[in-house]
Amino acid sequence: MGIAFSHDILAKGVNKGYPVVMTFPKEGTGYEIGGLSLIKGGPEPELGKKFIDWCYTVRAQNLFQKYNRLPVNPKATVGKGSLTLDQVKLIDYNHIWAGTNKKKFIKAWRDRIGK
Repeated sequence: MGIAFSHDILAKGVNKGYPVVMTFPKEGTGYEIGGLSLIKGGPEPELGKKFIDWCYTVRAQNLFQKYNRLPVNPKATVGKGSLTLDQVKLIDYNHIWAGTNKKKFIKAWRDRIGK
């Protein structure tokens, strides 16, 4: 048993031929959201804005298939084997609370599962 992001299970396991199966808890699972931002006061802000705009194009979002990442542009293609968020039961959790209690969770994990 292992716990990992689904895109890593596909890219580093399934797609390389390892005998792994991607499953999600029936109770639901959490998720993470990657970010893209422009640094205030950074050099060449107009080029930065153009890059961000390009990142949301279908062409750019379709590159995510190679890495089993989910696109945010609804016109982009989801990669083979990837599940969209509407195909997985998600839990409603408080990100701030989880971050504040991270050390407790890690300790509980290590106490129960090992290091």
